[in-house]
Amino acid sequence: MDTDSISVFDFLRLDLLPEDVVNAQWREGYFNEDPEISAELELHLDAGNTSDILLSLSREFFLKAQNLTPWPDIIQEGFNFKKILYLIYYLLCRGVSRIEEEQSRTYGLVASRVYFSFLAVPGGGSFLIYQSNLYHKALRMLQCGYLMKMPEVQSPLKGRGRGSRQSSDDVQSPLSPCHPLPRHEIDSLRRLLVDTALDLIKVLLVSELGREGDAIPLTVEALSNIATLEIMRPDMLSRGAIEPSSTSLAMNAFYGLLTCCSEKHGEVQETVRLIMRFSLEALVMGFKKEAKALPSSQINAVRDVFTDFVHHVCLTAGDAAYNGVFILLQHLCMCAPDRAEFRTKLVESTVILILKLPKSFLYKACSIIIVMSCHDKASVRLFSVEVTGRILSTFKVQFSNDKPEELDYKLHKLLFAAMLARIQDMSALVRSRAMSRLVSYLKESSGNEGSKYLVSELFVQPYLDKSLQESSRKKFKNFNEIAKTLQSQVTLTDVYIPCAQSIMQELTEFCDDHKVMVRKAALQFLLRILYLNVKFMDVRLLTEISAHCRDEAVLVRKMMVQEFTDLLLMYPSHQQLLRQWTLDIVPSIFDSEITVVEKVLESFERAILDNMVKESQMHHLRHQLPWIIMNQISHLQLRKAFLKACSMWKEENLRSRLIIPILKSHIGMGKPYNESAWVTLMCLAEFMSIKDPGFILEFYHDEIYGVPNVSTYISQLVMEVMWLTWRQLPASDKSSLAYELNTDLLLFKVPVPLISRAVDIRYGLHVSSKEGIDVSNPPDWATDLIKKCEESIFETLILNPDQVQDEEAMKRFVITLGNVCLYYPRIVGSRTTSQLLHMLSSPQEGKWACQVNEFWRGSCGVELKAGLVVTLGKIGLQNESFAKKLIDILSDILSLTKESALKNNIIICLTDLCIRHTSLGDELLPDMCVCLKDTLQPVRQNTLKLLIQLVQEDYIKMRDNLTFHFLSMLNDDDYTIVTMTRVFFVDTVLRKKGNCFTTSFIASILHFNGYEFHHRSTKVSLTKREKEVFDISGVVNREKRRNIYRFMLSHSSDEDRFTISGHLIIEICKGVLDGKIKLDGNGEDVLKDCLYVMDCDEIHITDNKDAEDDDDAPADEEDACELVLNFAHKKLFSEAMTFFNGNIGVILQLVKKRLIETDIPILAKLKRKLAVTHLGLAADVTRVLKTMVKDYKIDPADLKDPLLVQELNKKTSSSNSSGGSSSDEDSN
Repeated sequence: MDTDSISVFDFLRLDLLPEDVVNAQWREGYFNEDPEISAELELHLDAGNTSDILLSLSREFFLKAQNLTPWPDIIQEGFNFKKILYLIYYLLCRGVSRIEEEQSRTYGLVASRVYFSFLAVPGGGSFLIYQSNLYHKALRMLQCGYLMKMPEVQSPLKGRGRGSRQSSDDVQSPLSPCHPLPRHEIDSLRRLLVDTALDLIKVLLVSELGREGDAIPLTVEALSNIATLEIMRPDMLSRGAIEPSSTSLAMNAFYGLLTCCSEKHGEVQETVRLIMRFSLEALVMGFKKEAKALPSSQINAVRDVFTDFVHHVCLTAGDAAYNGVFILLQHLCMCAPDRAEFRTKLVESTVILILKLPKSFLYKACSIIIVMSCHDKASVRLFSVEVTGRILSTFKVQFSNDKPEELDYKLHKLLFAAMLARIQDMSALVRSRAMSRLVSYLKESSGNEGSKYLVSELFVQPYLDKSLQESSRKKFKNFNEIAKTLQSQVTLTDVYIPCAQSIMQELTEFCDDHKVMVRKAALQFLLRILYLNVKFMDVRLLTEISAHCRDEAVLVRKMMVQEFTDLLLMYPSHQQLLRQWTLDIVPSIFDSEITVVEKVLESFERAILDNMVKESQMHHLRHQLPWIIMNQISHLQLRKAFLKACSMWKEENLRSRLIIPILKSHIGMGKPYNESAWVTLMCLAEFMSIKDPGFILEFYHDEIYGVPNVSTYISQLVMEVMWLTWRQLPASDKSSLAYELNTDLLLFKVPVPLISRAVDIRYGLHVSSKEGIDVSNPPDWATDLIKKCEESIFETLILNPDQVQDEEAMKRFVITLGNVCLYYPRIVGSRTTSQLLHMLSSPQEGKWACQVNEFWRGSCGVELKAGLVVTLGKIGLQNESFAKKLIDILSDILSLTKESALKNNIIICLTDLCIRHTSLGDELLPDMCVCLKDTLQPVRQNTLKLLIQLVQEDYIKMRDNLTFHFLSMLNDDDYTIVTMTRVFFVDTVLRKKGNCFTTSFIASILHFNGYEFHHRSTKVSLTKREKEVFDISGVVNREKRRNIYRFMLSHSSDEDRFTISGHLIIEICKGVLDGKIKLDGNGEDVLKDCLYVMDCDEIHITDNKDAEDDDDAPADEEDACELVLNFAHKKLFSEAMTFFNGNIGVILQLVKKRLIETDIPILAKLKRKLAVTHLGLAADVTRVLKTMVKDYKIDPADLKDPLLVQELNKKTSSSNSSGGSSSDEDSN
């Protein structure tokens, strides 16, 4: 025995250890957790330089290991290894139990080093040098690095809501010390831990620990934990090979793990599997509760470093790492957190991990993720989809001679096919995420050669030489079969992908999905495919897609504005696309959501302002786009929308773009975009001052004034711009313009469409030249002009006793008179107004036919009558008594005439009168509402638009009858009218009064069925004409009524539906039961409609979130349910929703309670009553009862009606048996 070893025994006083205890512990395996030594020995150890002695012993034994001196030789020299092992055991137990004491901790770590040096010496097996418990304790000491961490305490008030106040156990890590160590202790501990880890590495390098059963599992677990204890740089393993370090504990831990991947330590494949198990814990560490107190920077660093480490394991272990890595990937999918924030981080780490794998691993690794995308659990599929999508966008396909490498391209296609398959997923969240990822893939395809090749192969190449009808169709197949093939490790010869048309057909169906995110993603996907190939862009598809510019969801509307504009800028010459953009995007400027309006305004700038250039600079198709759009806006009567955009643009911004000089360059009768330039100038002039409008007056003189056959529309535009800009004209130009207008108006040379603005400008010029306005003392030009009009009218009537021959001239007299009297009403004589009224009413129309013979008794054409309506309406605006006379005549004409122009003028006139004389609103309303059911679509649309305007501006109130009239327009044949109605209710009515449908639902059922014998029926009676045109009662109109009910319910909240269902039971079902509603006549239809509503999907309380989206724990205690039920009698449903954080499970208990106690008993009694007289209705009641029991999972045993329970049990058992047989058939 060496002299040094003998001195160790002497210095440590090992003779004080009892031989029997030492031998017993050696034989039993050191399982006593509380070893004892004499007080004398303990004092000696604490007083002496024990650490230095043990360290010298450790160095001596590592030298023996280096010299390959075996244990038998050492023992033959008289070395009492059993006493040293017992001392090591005692120091390790003391170190573990008193870890915060510096001396005990130091002794424990030094004892670990000595034990590791013993293990490094060969030939210790027969002497039981390796003891599992000893080794485990040595490794535990090595894991005391957590003492170096400063506990990071979070504020107990941080965060909001339930769970924000944390207990002291939650605030810091369970391994954190109660008190932080002093800096000198931390530095000393770090050095000692690093040296101890290096000693363990020496053991792993020279020994064969794998022969000991549990050594490698214990080592891997310990080293994995050690690696997470030290604060690391995220890139510490990305700079080359892993080497032992004299400063980094984590680096030594990683090196030790790699060292374990050697055949001398056992089967490498099993070792890698163990390493991957603990790597999984590190990768998902940040998503566990115990990691709450750890700083996010440390969690992210651990995740990044372990991601790199897996790559090093693959390089070290080679093919033996296959199974371990693939099991890790499977578990990552299974451990995917529900919270989106955490899931995104784990997805990122998983993608980096996969892409860093050797290429020989990559195909199998991706195959595993693809197989997991078909898992039964939605959260697993969601995680797999996100990983697959990221890999698909990142993976680079290698090319050779412009052709992709076969294996690379097959993998790329397989990833795409897997993503495509998931757009048919049962989970709405998975569907939407798959589509969103594919949209991103298509957008980024230009920067990835493999993506570009696949996109071209799928969406472009098959349709280059063939039409869509001629190209072959490949439909969707069940992707689960491909997944099974991959799982069985059979190599795929080819990857099946459906054709572009099948993909688009599938997406079109999802565009109407009830989930907002699914609709949004499907529409984005479709638009992106259209972006790739213009051949797919047909009228039908564009119409269907663009309809979602008016989608109920703000997210969808915003996306549509953005993406549809991108598509237009890609194909600026596509006429149908341009028309559809104008029809659907431009009106969206009136959206109720300011964020949508901002998007539309941005799109206007991108499509119109950004592409406006002078005529000499037009070199691109995009430069034609603004003028074509403005032409479309003008002809589709959407100028108001562009006017709103102009009102929102800042004048400085428009001036900086030099818009006016650009417009001037396009003005000229021979220029192609002259009309569009004038439309744009007219809209802009209303909101920005044009400093030098001389060019406008010059154009008027050169191209309009006195020029024969000039375009009436261009003339109107120029006159409109002059009206907006005449104030900026110099005084001399104003005088000459006033003289010209005077002359033309007196000679009736001004065309009818221009008269209104001509009079406006003349009046404005007059007012600007005077200091004030004196209505009682009209100017000469106005007096002369009215006098001239009156004389001309009567002269014409005298010369044409039966029918006016020159109606165009008569229209000029009448229109000019009306526009002048708008400013000076007192000049017009009563004889003139009476004569005009008489002309408007034909000899057969009303009381005016019976009056004295002093009036002209001839007949007028439709166009002249339309002009008379305009003039008389302007006179009526100044005189309420005259307006009442006019309303009588207009009502008669509305009921008799079939002419669209005349009806539209009358509706506009009535609207103006309603605004000016609000007291006449109730008198005007019935006649206007009747026009909602006119046979002519323009009349219906114009009437609806004007009535909506009156409601929005509070000139008329939304009383029951008017509400029902508007609702009836949901059944109109014209899509535009239906859309206008829906938007009106959603954006106007329900915003003002959210429970509108709740309060009027019962009345609507009674109204639409024409049932008037109920206290909830409307109190205001309809006119005979209203009853005729709005009647939708009877069996033939049943579907129309149901369409209205579904709309009302789908736009009601859960609280409102809860209330409506209660009203239906009490007011109608109980009303029938009590005899208040008779089942003769329309009463039967009332009950049928009531039962239909109670059974339809729209009335059921729904959860607005996918089950897999719900991050919150469900209400799980019976106490909570009971609290809701007691609480429901005192609080409103909405308060219950708020109180229980919108938890749908708890709220459904409230609904279930009411059904059991109120609704079902009433329905059961009603069913028995109807069974005697109305078997068909009784069957409907039975269906409603069965639906209630099924949908709300009501146990029949909870019902208090034994007979009903018996019936329901009978129905349930019969349905179950039939369902079982059908199920068997399906499985076969």
